[in-house]
Amino acid sequence: MPELLSIGSKVPGFSLEGTNGQTIRSEDLLGKKNLVLAFYPKDNTSG
Repeated sequence: MPELLSIGSKVPGFSLEGTNGQTIRSEDLLGKKNLVLAFYPKDNTSG
């Protein structure tokens, strides 16, 4: 089961592939940019 986050809690470190194929790591963004995480629980579903 995935870890649940509460409002104001710290997000665990993560990495993902950007649109240009480059890997983006959360720790590379700390202190440099504002970061907004959006979650779409019904993305790619019929809901």
